[in-house]
Amino acid sequence: MCEVMPTISEDTALSQRGSQSSASDPDSHFEQLMVNMLDERDRLLDTLRETQESLGLTQQHLEDIIYDRDSLQRQLSSALPQDASLIGHGGLGWRASVSDVAVQRTRLAVQTGQIICLSVNRPVWQWCSDG
Repeated sequence: MCEVMPTISEDTALSQRGSQSSASDPDSHFEQLMVNMLDERDRLLDTLRETQESLGLTQQHLEDIIYDRDSLQRQLSSALPQDASLIGHGGLGWRASVSDVAVQRTRLAVQTGQIICLSVNRPVWQWCSDG
């Protein structure tokens, strides 16, 4: 996120002087150093502002998510029974219903088998005609 500028070595600055006059060398070196420092400061301040804005947006998003979570939790709590025994009784009710359906299915299968057994000696077109 933060980039660190390499240190400015005095040897590098001295080797870059080359054709400049000796009277302006220290001043120009100092001016360049100040310009570089100010540029770096501006870049760091821009990065700080961007990071603060991003942090603010992230915190707002987190608050929205927490609000939504709490709202959903309240809805869930109001929709579901609070007593675990109610859930158990409901499960027993489902088991009883499934058992009743199984019994009814078995009775229908037996009745169907009886009808087929009674109708074996009659032609197919007469199965439903006599009732």
